[in-house]
Amino acid sequence: SEIFFSTMYAKIFLFILSIMMLFAFIFYFKDKSILYKELLLISFLAVLGNVIFPIWLFQGLESMGKITLASSLSKFICLCFTFILVRSSGDVLYAAGVQASGTVIAGIISIYIIYKRKYVHFCAPDIKSIVCEYKDGFALFISSIAISFYTTFNTILLGLYAPALIVGNYAAADKLRMAVQGLFSPVQQAVFPKVAQEIESSKNIHMVLKKYGIPFIIFGLCISLSIFLFGEFAAEIFFGSKYSLAPMYFKWMSIFPVVITIAIVVGTWGMVGSGNTKVLSKIYIFGAIIHMGYSFFLVKYFSVKGLIISVFVTEVIITTIMFVILLGNKNIVSNKEQL
Repeated sequence: SEIFFSTMYAKIFLFILSIMMLFAFIFYFKDKSILYKELLLISFLAVLGNVIFPIWLFQGLESMGKITLASSLSKFICLCFTFILVRSSGDVLYAAGVQASGTVIAGIISIYIIYKRKYVHFCAPDIKSIVCEYKDGFALFISSIAISFYTTFNTILLGLYAPALIVGNYAAADKLRMAVQGLFSPVQQAVFPKVAQEIESSKNIHMVLKKYGIPFIIFGLCISLSIFLFGEFAAEIFFGSKYSLAPMYFKWMSIFPVVITIAIVVGTWGMVGSGNTKVLSKIYIFGAIIHMGYSFFLVKYFSVKGLIISVFVTEVIITTIMFVILLGNKNIVSNKEQL
């Protein structure tokens, strides 16, 4: 209960800070189109959803069944409302609202489950416990920022050198890739607590990662092969004639799923599960820095191909570094001793 409420309060404070920054941003660019302001505000519902959706609690309790059902139900509701409300390009605000509300619905359902099952009782946290949550999570927080920088930043980078048509097609293909990679999330979230627990009990990280990692990587390889063989055809049907380049870009991205599964195994499961979060954050920061070193050049001279190559190279470098570090740690001691 103490961990739950300390974490929730810590997230709420960050949410308040974030929304203040958003309003300051909107006020600063007050001369711009009102559509973008409304779009930003509506899309910010997704941030609220992430605040109130405590998937980490269900992971820790190893009770993912009901939360998976809640997540699936919220996505199904959003899908239905997408078909009902989004009829033309002028319905962009409806589309953004429906997408952003998915995590809010999942969060509300999860809070109801927590209340109904009495998983926690109210425990008013003090400032010290909230600050401790910030300190404990800071390394992973920095890791997330670094990952976002060398992934989401790429579309902005491409926009500096390529026309809007190419940027739009790339963004569409990348969205489809992320949707396919969403298949990994339930597996990743369900397996992680077991991996962390077995690493702690057995002290043998290699054995644990082989047990759970090899099937997961094979799953990622199957996804990559499917995209390479059938992705272009599927994307043509999905996008239609308006996005003529997106199917080809989607096929080029077929290498990413298997690389991402390897990164999840050695990064999220291996390094986070063994308590090496500080080391992991340094690796991701290093990856973001070197990504900046060659991505501008590759995008400028090779456009989308250069962008995909730069992301692939960065992912391989980061994953290789994590793998080498884990390879040197045959026996993992307790998390606190490791840190």
